[in-house]
Amino acid sequence: MGNHLTGSIPACLSEVQSLLVLDLSQHRLSGEIPASLAKLPNLGVLIVKENNLSGVFPNPDRTDTFMNLRWLEANRNFLSGSLPVNIRSDNLMVFDVADNKFNGDINNFISGDAPDNNAQRFTRMSWFDVSNNDLSGLFPHVWWNQVSFVRLNLSPDPHGFRAGATNCVLIQMLLILQRVRL
Repeated sequence: MGNHLTGSIPACLSEVQSLLVLDLSQHRLSGEIPASLAKLPNLGVLIVKENNLSGVFPNPDRTDTFMNLRWLEANRNFLSGSLPVNIRSDNLMVFDVADNKFNGDINNFISGDAPDNNAQRFTRMSWFDVSNNDLSGLFPHVWWNQVSFVRLNLSPDPHGFRAGATNCVLIQMLLILQRVRL
């Protein structure tokens, strides 16, 4: 961490099937995140924050994409495209992609490829930060009752992403919330 590695993330890391944690934060890595990392069966923590990564987040058409991912930090890069809809892990607790160039409707990420099932998706989420991107849409009310946020950052971006009816009544429902930025 922080050794100023340069170049791209080696795709051969996906051959290490026993890999649990991949922390490549605070380097000078560039290029795309290899799509092959999405198929690592045991990867629980992926931290690639504070690099120069670009392109779209791996979002392959597979049913076994990031099956055991619990922690994703990819903030402070130059990632673009829509938020990944194919993350299959029911255990995702941390999702921090702040300060990138993601765009599109936030609801596509939350509902994934099963829009009628969005109340059941990511119910263990406690840290959610999508600030300073180019997202649109309303933050879905269903998450207010389903998710136990400790940190929630929905700070406005320049193109109109809104937290929906984020008012004092909804914030009070988040009993364990420790940090919020709207």
